[in-house]
Amino acid sequence: VLDKAKAGMPVSAFVMVTITYEHRKAEKFFQQEIAQKIKGIRGVEQAAMVTGTTDIVVKVSVESMSALNEFLTEKLRNIQGIDKTQTLVVLKEF
Repeated sequence: VLDKAKAGMPVSAFVMVTITYEHRKAEKFFQQEIAQKIKGIRGVEQAAMVTGTTDIVVKVSVESMSALNEFLTEKLRNIQGIDKTQTLVVLKEF
Protein backbone atom coordinates (compact mmCIF):
# COMPACT_ATOMS: atom_id res chain seq x y z
CA VAL A 1 0.00 0.00 0.00
CA LEU A 2 1.44 3.31 -1.12
CA ASP A 3 1.79 6.00 1.55
CA LYS A 4 0.57 9.01 -0.41
CA ALA A 5 1.87 11.50 2.15
CA LYS A 6 5.39 10.09 1.81
CA ALA A 7 5.00 10.13 -1.97
CA GLY A 8 4.22 13.88 -1.79
CA MET A 9 0.55 13.51 -2.77
CA PRO A 10 -1.33 13.74 0.54
CA VAL A 11 -4.57 15.28 -0.80
CA SER A 12 -7.01 12.88 -2.48
CA ALA A 13 -10.45 13.46 -3.94
CA PHE A 14 -13.15 11.76 -5.92
CA VAL A 15 -14.57 13.94 -8.68
CA MET A 16 -17.89 13.18 -10.29
CA VAL A 17 -17.91 14.41 -13.87
CA THR A 18 -20.99 15.04 -15.96
CA ILE A 19 -20.45 15.45 -19.67
CA THR A 20 -22.58 17.27 -22.20
CA TYR A 21 -24.25 15.26 -24.90
CA GLU A 22 -25.28 18.34 -26.84
CA HIS A 23 -23.92 18.36 -30.33
CA ARG A 24 -22.39 21.63 -31.38
CA LYS A 25 -21.80 21.96 -35.13
CA ALA A 26 -21.14 18.25 -35.73
CA GLU A 27 -18.87 18.02 -32.68
CA LYS A 28 -19.57 14.94 -30.61
CA PHE A 29 -18.23 14.26 -27.17
CA PHE A 30 -17.98 10.66 -26.16
CA GLN A 31 -17.72 9.44 -22.60
CA GLN A 32 -14.80 7.08 -23.26
CA GLU A 33 -12.71 9.71 -25.09
CA ILE A 34 -13.20 12.19 -22.27
CA ALA A 35 -12.32 9.55 -19.65
CA GLN A 36 -9.10 8.80 -21.54
CA LYS A 37 -8.20 12.51 -21.64
CA ILE A 38 -8.81 12.77 -17.91
CA LYS A 39 -6.67 9.68 -17.23
CA GLY A 40 -3.75 11.44 -18.92
CA ILE A 41 -3.69 14.29 -16.41
CA ARG A 42 -0.94 14.12 -13.77
CA GLY A 43 -2.30 12.92 -10.42
CA VAL A 44 -5.24 10.97 -11.80
CA GLU A 45 -5.21 7.46 -10.36
CA GLN A 46 -8.41 6.26 -11.96
CA ALA A 47 -11.10 7.45 -14.36
CA ALA A 48 -14.12 5.15 -14.43
CA MET A 49 -17.22 5.36 -16.61
CA VAL A 50 -20.26 4.78 -14.40
CA THR A 51 -24.03 4.64 -14.56
CA GLY A 52 -26.44 7.01 -12.86
CA THR A 53 -26.49 10.80 -12.78
CA THR A 54 -22.69 10.99 -13.11
CA ASP A 55 -20.87 9.90 -16.27
CA ILE A 56 -17.30 9.53 -15.01
CA VAL A 57 -15.79 9.18 -11.52
CA VAL A 58 -12.19 10.31 -11.15
CA LYS A 59 -9.83 9.53 -8.26
CA VAL A 60 -7.03 12.06 -7.99
CA SER A 61 -4.13 12.58 -5.58
CA VAL A 62 -2.24 15.87 -5.50
CA GLU A 63 0.29 17.80 -3.44
CA SER A 64 -2.06 20.30 -1.79
CA MET A 65 -5.50 21.89 -1.81
CA SER A 66 -4.05 24.54 -4.09
CA ALA A 67 -2.95 21.81 -6.50
CA LEU A 68 -6.46 20.29 -6.32
CA ASN A 69 -7.93 23.68 -7.20
CA GLU A 70 -5.55 23.94 -10.17
CA PHE A 71 -6.43 20.39 -11.28
CA LEU A 72 -10.15 21.20 -11.20
CA THR A 73 -10.24 24.71 -12.59
CA GLU A 74 -7.34 24.74 -15.04
CA LYS A 75 -7.13 21.15 -16.25
CA LEU A 76 -10.28 19.10 -15.72
CA ARG A 77 -12.94 21.73 -16.37
CA ASN A 78 -11.13 22.89 -19.51
CA ILE A 79 -11.61 19.53 -21.25
CA GLN A 80 -14.11 20.06 -24.02
CA GLY A 81 -17.33 18.17 -23.37
CA ILE A 82 -17.30 18.38 -19.57
CA ASP A 83 -20.48 20.01 -18.34
CA LYS A 84 -19.97 20.05 -14.57
CA THR A 85 -18.05 18.47 -11.72
CA GLN A 86 -18.68 17.65 -8.07
CA THR A 87 -15.67 17.10 -5.82
CA LEU A 88 -15.50 14.97 -2.68
CA VAL A 89 -12.27 15.49 -0.72
CA VAL A 90 -11.05 12.36 1.04
CA LEU A 91 -10.64 12.85 4.80
CA LYS A 92 -9.10 9.45 5.55
CA GLU A 93 -8.48 6.29 3.55
CA PHE A 94 -8.69 2.77 4.96
